[in-house]
Amino acid sequence: MNDGTQAKPARIFVGLNWLLELRRWENDLTLDAIAERLLRRHGLEADKSMLSRFFAGEGISFKNRGATCVAK
Repeated sequence: MNDGTQAKPARIFVGLNWLLELRRWENDLTLDAIAERLLRRHGLEADKSMLSRFFAGEGISFKNRGATCVAK
């Protein structure tokens, strides 16, 4: 059953770019806070593990609180 939050490819691409920009401007957000904003802003659902994998692929890791960049 589709509750309206299932993503279309174009929406996902916009969401990915938005995630990177959000992290640049507010790098102290937790993964939970980012997931909440992604849902509110773009209607896209993402869990912490999905977001963690995405950011890890971009060289960004999350520790206890917020994000840090790691050298590639």
